[in-house]
Amino acid sequence: MSDALYEKIISENIDKNSQLRLVVSEFRDVQYVHLRKYYQDYEGSWLPTKEGASFPASIQSIYSLLDGLIEICAKEESSHAITVHFEQRLAELDKHSSYQAPGNE
Repeated sequence: MSDALYEKIISENIDKNSQLRLVVSEFRDVQYVHLRKYYQDYEGSWLPTKEGASFPASIQSIYSLLDGLIEICAKEESSHAITVHFEQRLAELDKHSSYQAPGNE
């Protein structure tokens, strides 16, 4: 495990020993969001590749990302399904979350 503030595996390809991860980390007192491909080395450790993107984890940039993802989901799912999913997810997070997003400290 890295020194990430938050880390979630988005997808995994076992055949290619690769993962796509959403990570929040801090560098020089600035939090960053990374969506990055990871690979598994011969010792079994997961390491980040150069493939991916990162940006400062401001609440505005996170809202913009979330807005875009919701638009993508809305094209595939009904707005009711999206609403139900996020209401349930927010309720779970309220019970279990220890990560504090920037601006919510």
